Amino acid sequence: MELAPSSRSPQLSDGPRLACCCCWCCCCFWLQRERESEPESIEPSAHVADLGETLLNDASTSCVGLRWDLRALPMGLPSDELERRVVEETQQKVIENLSLRRWGQSVGFIGQLPKEQGGRVHLFVDKTPAATVGGAPAGGRNLLGRYDVVVVKARAERDHAWSEIQGPQHSFWVAHVAALNAGEGDRAADFYDFSHRTGLTRRLCLNEEAYCGAMQQILGNVARACATLAPQHLIFYPIGMGASLRQLESFDPRYSDHQAMQRLRRNLADASMKALASTPDSIRIHLCLSFGPRECEYDGDAFLRAVIAPDTDMGRLRDRLTIYRDADALDLARRLTSASPDKVVLVNDTSRELIGNHWFSSGAKQTVDENLHRRSPSMSTIAYVLNGGGGPRHARAPDELEKNVERLNGRLHTVRQGDGGIVYVISWQRA
Repeated sequence: MELAPSSRSPQLSDGPRLACCCCWCCCCFWLQRERESEPESIEPSAHVADLGETLLNDASTSCVGLRWDLRALPMGLPSDELERRVVEETQQKVIENLSLRRWGQSVGFIGQLPKEQGGRVHLFVDKTPAATVGGAPAGGRNLLGRYDVVVVKARAERDHAWSEIQGPQHSFWVAHVAALNAGEGDRAADFYDFSHRTGLTRRLCLNEEAYCGAMQQILGNVARACATLAPQHLIFYPIGMGASLRQLESFDPRYSDHQAMQRLRRNLADASMKALASTPDSIRIHLCLSFGPRECEYDGDAFLRAVIAPDTDMGRLRDRLTIYRDADALDLARRLTSASPDKVVLVNDTSRELIGNHWFSSGAKQTVDENLHRRSPSMSTIAYVLNGGGGPRHARAPDELEKNVERLNGRLHTVRQGDGGIVYVISWQRA
């Protein structure tokens, strides 16, 4: 997930234009077919972000029964010099923890791995039919399967202001998943697996129902991981939005229409919250929303609408939900862990190619995944082992991540679909 730059004003689509007037009947037929493939319009609703702004005051919050915590601190943006220094120090700690000679060296054996991480890695590998088609399986460029979840132990070693934290810190779980990406430039690989051709022009259009269903399956596996690990708290921020949708209109012009894009955001938020509602009732959900730049405002609005939906599952979820405005997820995990050691799960949107993505490079100052790893050498150490080194590769074996988890004495779990579509988990550990 990446915080958005200030967005431009919404541009409404002009729709297809016809230059020829001599074949009017044929053109009308063609235009009608094109219109049939367009998304149905949604109600304009006075500035879709207004709901988010309204719910930020105490009176409205109490009316809809939402619990807010405005004490959490936002992550500060470091200077270029501070970012460079923190990255170098974290790299050096990874080298020391793994007894490497240099950054980028393959891990021949596990060196001085932090004690609380040894054997504290869980990989949930999705083996349902959806995980076997298209670009879903691991292998090639991808370390992580589309629906897989890898859960590791980590500590917060720098605070929201990037200052080093003194004294021992309790550890918490980090559940790494890779949200779908349908609109991040040439990296929007998931668009083609979730699109179909429509109209006489046979143009590619996103299949929203399948796309949102896949996001719900990813987060449903997070819920299954929580059922296995039995945490008391789960921290979540909007994933699969922001940069993952920002250039979607380049692939599907329908999403140049602001209302169509906001409808997709709302459907993704509904799918995400339904998955979180399937977590055990004993788990408290901590939802971190940003209301800064316009894009984040729209994302936050979509999640607030999902949360207040008149739905039985959402009603039960609201009883155990707390919403945080502009909170630093890592600092929140540290604060919750101080009272509940080993009982906190932070869901992190990572890359299928490289857990932690390119945290060791400069840039991406507002991206959550990179900045979690930069401020947590323990998290970066485990990521280095899981990645099989310090950078991406183009010819990974489909079971590479499973083997790397086994080297850490981790536990493997397979998610399978049985008769009647029932999904179940099988857990095992190689002796």
